Amino acid sequence: ANHRIGGLTPVVQGQQKTVCALKGTSVELNCSDKKPTTSMKWYTVNRTGPVTEITAERNDKYKISEENNFNLTINELRDGDDKFYCCSQKTDEPQTCRTNGTKLQVTVDMFFIFNVISDLQVRVFPTTKP
Repeated sequence: ANHRIGGLTPVVQGQQKTVCALKGTSVELNCSDKKPTTSMKWYTVNRTGPVTEITAERNDKYKISEENNFNLTINELRDGDDKFYCCSQKTDEPQTCRTNGTKLQVTVDMFFIFNVISDLQVRVFPTTKP
């Protein structure tokens, strides 16, 4: 995976991955489906609760790139973007999205980000909230 800092875009594969990104920047998530089709949709789910479809039309927050394997770009990251993201042709059960999706962790801690990047693989480092 490519990792870049400071408003640039880290690209992360799906399937039980965690990506950490700085608050206020953008992040690009890959659709984890091996052969994305024209009917691929992105969904998000919290630790609990239902799956919600992400709509990118007339929305500066999200961009779904159909010509680039349905990658999802999320702009201006906020604490509320701290969720699981998954793409599929249909609405998966919430647990499926949590298991196979990408967990986005939004942080303001630069040191935390550099620890993740220098580790070569994206892993979860538990952090305590201030």
